[in-house]
Amino acid sequence: MFVPEQFARRRLYQALAFEGVEAAYSLYTTTANWKNPVTKAVHPLRVLAFNPQDPVLLLPGIIENSEALKLPWTALIDIKARAEVGPKQAGIVTELSQQQIRLVGTFSLGTDFAAGNGNVIISDQKNSKFGQTMKVDL
Repeated sequence: MFVPEQFARRRLYQALAFEGVEAAYSLYTTTANWKNPVTKAVHPLRVLAFNPQDPVLLLPGIIENSEALKLPWTALIDIKARAEVGPKQAGIVTELSQQQIRLVGTFSLGTDFAAGNGNVIISDQKNSKFGQTMKVDL
């Protein structure tokens, strides 16, 4: 995930043809600017987008908030994100890639070389409106 490379979605379906493969799901990654709702400073975060109905990341926080993540303009924030990104409580309204977004919960993943400030999760579903209008190319 350090150097994201795209591949055709049909490869997921092809993988299902192999013996032993039980499931394959889409996971989109990119980097987008997150606005600290208190200081208004902008920090890049890694964005992870997938269908909240799919068992992509079975981590505490993600599982419990998957229904809320289906609502338009919602996100989950990494509780281990750097303090500079601002408050991380559900209900906080801020901006991701200049698009207003509301936090509906948290999860714990942590930073790494690709996500130096932290991670945010959104739905990749077109019916969420977010995927249609967000300026981040998923």
